[in-house]
Amino acid sequence: MKILFIEDDPDYRAALRAGIEPYLSAREDQPSLPDMEIVETEDKEEAEGVLREQSEDIAVAFVDLVLKEQPAPGKDPKGVLLLEHIQHHYPRIVPIVLTGHGNIKTESRCLEAGAFDFLDKAQMDGETIFLRIRRALDEHYRRAARHKMETALKETVEQLRGMAAKLDGLLNQL
Repeated sequence: MKILFIEDDPDYRAALRAGIEPYLSAREDQPSLPDMEIVETEDKEEAEGVLREQSEDIAVAFVDLVLKEQPAPGKDPKGVLLLEHIQHHYPRIVPIVLTGHGNIKTESRCLEAGAFDFLDKAQMDGETIFLRIRRALDEHYRRAARHKMETALKETVEQLRGMAAKLDGLLNQL
């Protein structure tokens, strides 16, 4: 299972990695996230490539809201566009927004676009990152189970439609 960091600032990527790395190996003295791997990207385009290639393995994505440049007035930041992309194409991946200066309007827009949670860059300590990932992993497993049930239900409906069509054919022969 993988955690994707989408952050244009290498210092913040390093802080995220440093905050979570102690939790990646199993230890008796603290909770952990064993068998998790970190994948890092610095922009929307690179992230979309990683998502295309590795989406089945990615459970959680930390998405920087701004990504390289401030948006034009009235336009969504690239991070919001990426959230929408993740929600539409990879609904089992659970995005967490990274923001340095969020407000209610921005947070509301991010929730509409598919954000599961927010993390203020000023509060990126290891324990906070760990707890957010644990919550996001729980959500990922719920989404994966729901997807599996929905797929099974669709297959069952198709089988029933096929049987109904055969029964109609038999009834028409009588």
